[in-house]
Amino acid sequence: MDILDGPALTKCNDTAIVMAWAAVTVGFDSWLNPFHGKYRWQPEDLVDLYFHDEKNWAKFNELRRLALTHHQTDDLHGPYQPERVSSYHQLALREVLGVMSDFTYGANFGTVASNISAGTAVILHVSNPGHYVTGVKYNEEKMLIGFKDPAPIRWLQDTEDADGNKWASPSDFKANIRDDITRAWRG
Repeated sequence: MDILDGPALTKCNDTAIVMAWAAVTVGFDSWLNPFHGKYRWQPEDLVDLYFHDEKNWAKFNELRRLALTHHQTDDLHGPYQPERVSSYHQLALREVLGVMSDFTYGANFGTVASNISAGTAVILHVSNPGHYVTGVKYNEEKMLIGFKDPAPIRWLQDTEDADGNKWASPSDFKANIRDDITRAWRG
């Protein structure tokens, strides 16, 4: 899959989508390879293939019309890899992973914390560096949004606890998280 996308770090969007699915899927840890083989599979690959199947690009453009490409670019004005477009994540959650989802702008710490407390996973868009994480826990006592994320982003690394959870405070959220979110839940 890296041949399609370039360096593995471009997979954070696919991983965030899969983390949202896992967070709202009972028994996710015992989920079996859907192709009945004996190999361990990565659901991120299914998500990535969905984004790179050009038959799906018309659906993406119905949500937000953009020039799309298979290749990683640094041009802020396109073309864009479909998996890097936040508003398209809801389609992958619904069509590939079978969970309810939506996308919205205007989110803040309080709305995200409220959604997570209600059992909804929330994909968050980190502004610098560009990155995606999925909020799956909320510590009401400490007012922290929690997630698991393997990326070595400095402000995230500094918050990691012994269980591998990373945490964002309201000030971390305000300084580092954009207001566009994708929510995932079981219907």
